[in-house]
Amino acid sequence: MKRGTWRPGAITGLLLACGSFTAAADGGSTQSEKSLASANSTAQVLHRSVRIDASFERFTSALQKILGHFPADIQQDIIERPQLAVERLKAAEGAQGLIIFAVFDHGAALNMVGARTNAKQYLIGNPLTAIQMSQHDIRAALYAPLRVCSVSLPILGCREEHRHRG
Repeated sequence: MKRGTWRPGAITGLLLACGSFTAAADGGSTQSEKSLASANSTAQVLHRSVRIDASFERFTSALQKILGHFPADIQQDIIERPQLAVERLKAAEGAQGLIIFAVFDHGAALNMVGARTNAKQYLIGNPLTAIQMSQHDIRAALYAPLRVCSVSLPILGCREEHRHRG
């Protein structure tokens, strides 16, 4: 597999190719028979950066303690026992009703290129709130959960950064 510079159109191309392969496998038209389409739209996004008066370790540790955590084994309940899943999600809520879905340690990943730093990305939200949004427009799933990045920058100190649709 060739690794190189990521291009913005790469994801679109990958999705169109996957759609073409899937359509052909399902007995539908192939890309040469029927062109697959994509569309672009612009959405206003607010990027907020907040300076935190604490060390990176202290802040991320506190964040992970006060927020709830998405139950790793809940998928089967969502499918087979939805009421039980709702109860489990409510019980998993932390401060402000928020749940951490996942944590990606981008700083540790940079160790692979010899540039280890303090940077963690959190997917934070409330799945029950996301369901309310998605039932009106499923594309709202692009904005929930919220991505929050905590970084420790040498000059600026610990910062929390996030974006949300304006």
